[in-house]
Amino acid sequence: MVFIYNLIFIILMGMLFRKKLNNNRKKGLFLFICFFQMFLIQALRATYVGSDTIQYVEIYNKFSNSQYYKYKLTHYEIGVQALIKLLYKFGFDAQFMLAAMSAIIMIGFAVYIYYNSENVFISTFIFATLFYPNSFNVVRQYISMAIALNSFYFFNNHKYIKGVLIVIIASLFHTSILLLLIPQSLGIIKNKKFIRNTLILFNSFVLIFGTFFSNYILNHVHNSYYSASEFVKNDIFSLTTFLTFIYALIFYYYSVKRSNEKVENVLNVYTYVALSNLAFGILYLKNEIFSRFVELFNSHLIVSVSIIESEKQDRYRQITRAFFYVVPIIWMLLMVFASNAGVSKYGFFLKNRS
Repeated sequence: MVFIYNLIFIILMGMLFRKKLNNNRKKGLFLFICFFQMFLIQALRATYVGSDTIQYVEIYNKFSNSQYYKYKLTHYEIGVQALIKLLYKFGFDAQFMLAAMSAIIMIGFAVYIYYNSENVFISTFIFATLFYPNSFNVVRQYISMAIALNSFYFFNNHKYIKGVLIVIIASLFHTSILLLLIPQSLGIIKNKKFIRNTLILFNSFVLIFGTFFSNYILNHVHNSYYSASEFVKNDIFSLTTFLTFIYALIFYYYSVKRSNEKVENVLNVYTYVALSNLAFGILYLKNEIFSRFVELFNSHLIVSVSIIESEKQDRYRQITRAFFYVVPIIWMLLMVFASNAGVSKYGFFLKNRS
């Protein structure tokens, strides 16, 4: 229920700030209030909330006195190792570690929305419904996403070296984030139509030869929990792939339609991300490992939806608006209450002692 309460709070804040979000100061205040609340909920959670939380807490509490847990720590990326060791050196407990990780996630996403979104309310709404619940589960990936997404600002302003450096820093927390450089780099190429059509052709190949692509990639994945997964037949997974297709279709339509050159260039990059994500959505039907990539690439929706939503002259605007508001709510409810997610039962940290 905490995620429903959180969403209601964000909607109420959106109504309160409704006519003030064009002002940068009010926009910043709105984001601070909403993301600070989400930080508190996440930082003060019990150690059983989130599928990976107990594992992080165990490693943090025992790596200094146990060779086994010290060895488990080395399986994490160097940035995660450094963060855990730094916090432990200063004497902070495991709850503080969770809070520190949450702070990085919330600050990163809030900054991304502030500098890139056309509508901070819908961006916060998209984050709260599609991403916030799972940020309790896959913490390392969300830290890397929170950092890397801010590279969009630099890529869109042709500051490519800074953009690449941000993604590289983010990869110190989860190496999969490096895949984000592919669609972003494609934005440099001037022939937008060629890139879009090439990605559509690539998706056709993935659809036809999905099993081959999946097996080839999995043969290069070592020591992974997901590498042992079998063919996925869960309806949730099929629905995920279907929605990645719908999102890609919507973005393709708007990227072709746009006349404003600056907005068109930005939307083209997001369309490349959506079309690239469709390939992972297809592969997701073959193996669960690709769910991480789908979530990574889906994160563009936080800001890209606001660009589409700001199109006031489009005849399909009300349909797309309804889609972007209704589907995320339904998806959040499915993910939290119908998929046995690690956040289906929320509790505060005080329950750790009871």
